[in-house]
Amino acid sequence: MYARLKPLSAALILAGFSPFAAHAVNAPLLADSYTASSFPTINYGTAVNLKVNGAIGAQTLFRFDLTSLPPGTISSGIAKATLYFWVNNVTTSGALDIAQVSAGWTESGVTFNTQPSLLTPFVTGLPVIQAGAYIAVDVTALVKDWVNGTANNGLLIEPATSSPATSVLIDSKENTVTSHPAFIDIALTGTGAAGPTGPTGVTGGIGPTGPTGATGVTGGIGPTGATGVTGGIGPTGPIGATGVTGGIGPTGATGVTGGIGPTGPIGATGVTGGIGATGVTGGIGPTGPAGANGTNGTNGATGPAGPQGPTGAAAVYQSNGTAIANAHIVTGIITGIAGAAGTGTATFTGSAAFTSPPVCVIGLSNSPVNNNIPKISSVTANSLTVLNTNLIAGNALDATYHCIGN
Repeated sequence: MYARLKPLSAALILAGFSPFAAHAVNAPLLADSYTASSFPTINYGTAVNLKVNGAIGAQTLFRFDLTSLPPGTISSGIAKATLYFWVNNVTTSGALDIAQVSAGWTESGVTFNTQPSLLTPFVTGLPVIQAGAYIAVDVTALVKDWVNGTANNGLLIEPATSSPATSVLIDSKENTVTSHPAFIDIALTGTGAAGPTGPTGVTGGIGPTGPTGATGVTGGIGPTGATGVTGGIGPTGPIGATGVTGGIGPTGATGVTGGIGPTGPIGATGVTGGIGATGVTGGIGPTGPAGANGTNGTNGATGPAGPQGPTGAAAVYQSNGTAIANAHIVTGIITGIAGAAGTGTATFTGSAAFTSPPVCVIGLSNSPVNNNIPKISSVTANSLTVLNTNLIAGNALDATYHCIGN
């Protein structure tokens, strides 16, 4: 897989959003050079432009530094690896082949006469027709081989067998004019050892009450337990279905209403008696003073579940359908990030703070030159730091950010 990218497109790819990947790392150039069969004894390790030119038999060599990978990284922990190199001039458009180098070489010593051996090209016929653009190539399998122990001797770019007259110039790491050295962006799967359990999140709000389910069959009355400490009054539950009205008992003689005496002390709870027949409903008397809460009765058997209630408020989900608890999004802009590895930091405070590092997407908001590339340097629960990869200190940029987490 390969693609041709303008600088801003490459920057957006480097800040790609993925709710599952832990993070991505940048494998920079360790060595670059080119050789030419027309000049078989000359070393070009300090050249600012690397040639791929069929007319003089020129081929470009790259070797990358993988020490930025976390200690203990294995091939299954690599989700994707993408090679980026900048074509600054196209003399004769055509196509390229890319092959793995199978022997060692040095930037300051390699020539055509001493150049290393190659394996069969793993990319053939890669079109190259436009100058001033990145070319992106999928090198996931190659990087996994290096991580598994295959010697990392780099790779070689040459005119395609199908297009031998191709002639282009590629930025080297010594080029300070356009400042686009090649690199490999490595996305990790985030399947390392599990970290400690984070703190329990804040309990969400109570959702709307679903419809009342049908009344279950009343269970038998169990023996009365010892009187427990009276609990606080809970929220009022839904009103159950009205039971069948009992038969009318005989009316007793009406006694004289006595005065209301003082409230006596609460006696011990007696054994619950059997339920008597329901008498005739009398008139509603004046409301008396509230009595002490009685002991909660034994819970009856759970009735069958009622129909599902309406859907709650929208949430943020992972691709497997699992909701991200208490997720929120923070956006903003970091201004004036200087070139030559300058950095800028956004701080998350108050309601904007996260309980664990969020996933962030950055973009280029404002730049005096068209080859500035912002890159995420680090992300914590309380801050985001962005790096300006342009090699010239005066080429500052502004970077937008969008972070989501819990």
